[in-house]
Amino acid sequence: MKLIRTIRKMQEEEGFFSAIVLIFIVTLGLMGMGTYALIRSEGTNITNKVQAIQAEYAANGGIYYALELLEAGEMDVGDTQTLNIGGVTVSCGLSAGTGMTQYQIAVTADVGDIQSAMSVDIESFGLENVAVWTTGDIDDVTVLDSTGAGDQELIVEQADSLPSMDDASLISLATSQGHTHTGTYMPPDGYPSTSFYASGSTPNVTYIDGDLIVDDGRVMYGIVIVTGNVLIKSSFGGGVGRIEGVVYLPNETSQITMSMESATSIRGGVLTGGDIDGAGWLDGIIQHQPEYMRKFAEYRTYPSAGGVTRVTRWTYE
Repeated sequence: MKLIRTIRKMQEEEGFFSAIVLIFIVTLGLMGMGTYALIRSEGTNITNKVQAIQAEYAANGGIYYALELLEAGEMDVGDTQTLNIGGVTVSCGLSAGTGMTQYQIAVTADVGDIQSAMSVDIESFGLENVAVWTTGDIDDVTVLDSTGAGDQELIVEQADSLPSMDDASLISLATSQGHTHTGTYMPPDGYPSTSFYASGSTPNVTYIDGDLIVDDGRVMYGIVIVTGNVLIKSSFGGGVGRIEGVVYLPNETSQITMSMESATSIRGGVLTGGDIDGAGWLDGIIQHQPEYMRKFAEYRTYPSAGGVTRVTRWTYE
């Protein structure tokens, strides 16, 4: 009897340990399945995140591509452009906005199962309708329209970029006219002639690979391209320095400074990659002259396009 009880006890213990082993194996199996599901889920999430980033960047690229087409006159209301780049499909569509010169670009980008959509509202206008266009800041400067009334609508400040100009043609014209200078240049009064135009409808163009200083009481004429800085000086005794024309500074490191101003410092317009500062007792004054800006606009890279563009709203959908 004792032997039988011993055998039964051993059988019961073996059953108990077998149950523990079975539970342990089942638990390991469940943990393995959970780990597999988690890894698979994380892998899917990572893939989705990568695709979402690709779609967003592609959609942004589509917006800039459509803007270039619009400025080049190669995209009109109702047009749709479809791009396939690296497995990403981008569709750009242009529609009319709420005004004669307003548009909306809508873009979708598809990457796998992910789609990114965005739209921008745009104003399009001729360069002749602008007095100041800068990617920098404007401080202590008053902008007037052609009649002498203040008009902030003539200012494009902190722009993403400058309108694309045909720099080579402008510099070539300056070279042919003998109006090129290197280093710091201080022109005499009435340089290069006492008119915006050299002859007929051809403007005077001056190219300065350096800095320009317009001294007290002196007036400079024409389209002026400067790679460095511009200082327009004025004084109560010596008079006001002035540029009668268009000042074009393509570099972001350039700066226009107007000191001790009491009258118009620039009559025409300004296109600059840098800041404009009226660093004197009175504000610097820039007065719009549509005729000069219209002539300058003929030297845009795409002169046949409908106008330059300015984004007024950017929406992620």
